[in-house]
Amino acid sequence: MPTQKFSSNAPMGIAFEIDELIALRAWANDHDIRMTIELECAECEELLAFQAQRPVLQHWVMWRTGQEVIVQPVIGRPRRFSSVNQMIEAMTLVIG
Repeated sequence: MPTQKFSSNAPMGIAFEIDELIALRAWANDHDIRMTIELECAECEELLAFQAQRPVLQHWVMWRTGQEVIVQPVIGRPRRFSSVNQMIEAMTLVIG
């Protein structure tokens, strides 16, 4: 049986839907978090970066695969969520 080969240049992440980006921007604005969208990411189509000025600087990046949303802090382990809405709920509890 022939095996299918995937290009090593294929992105591992996919772009967010427009409604997801709108929800993320609203959430970031509500919590005084700076959100930027990086379109020139080698590993994914779209990478979101978040930066919050709390008592200590918090910075994390986020990308989307076909099955999940991944949030990676600068220091720490990545967190995986089934949807953007689940990520928003969980991260709201984390940041206060």
